[in-house]
Amino acid sequence: MDVKYLTSTMIGGICYGERIIWNISFQSNCGRSLGKNCFNSSFPTATACYMLDAGIRAIYITLSAENDRLIVRPQEISLNEVFNCGDKKPQDLYFSFESVYAPYQQYSFDPIDGIDLVIKDTEGNYLSH
Repeated sequence: MDVKYLTSTMIGGICYGERIIWNISFQSNCGRSLGKNCFNSSFPTATACYMLDAGIRAIYITLSAENDRLIVRPQEISLNEVFNCGDKKPQDLYFSFESVYAPYQQYSFDPIDGIDLVIKDTEGNYLSH
C-alpha cells in the first residue's frame, strides 16, 4: 500500500506542514491499532527513507577497545549500507513491520516469530532486517 497520509493507525511519511515530503510503502501486521513496536519502527524508517533520498548520511555509533577501556566512536554510514540496498532508491524498497524474516527459518525447527522490521526490494528480495 502506498501511504500518503498520517492517520491514527499508521505512520507512512514525513510531513512538512501540509506537504508530504516522503512516502513509504509498507505492510503492517499490527492489526487495527498502531502498537508500540510498529510506531517505534515506522517513524525512524520514514526518516531514514527521507535521508536516503536526500543523500544524508547517518551517524553510526561503534565501540573500540583502547588501553582496556571502551571508547565510543561515531562515524558516518550511508543509508544504502544500513538498508543493504546497493544503489536502490527508497521507492524501490518495501518495509514489512512485525513480519517474519523468512531466511532465518532454515535455522529453526519451529516456526519463527516476526521481528520489528524486514526490508525487501519491490521484487521481493530480502535485503535487511
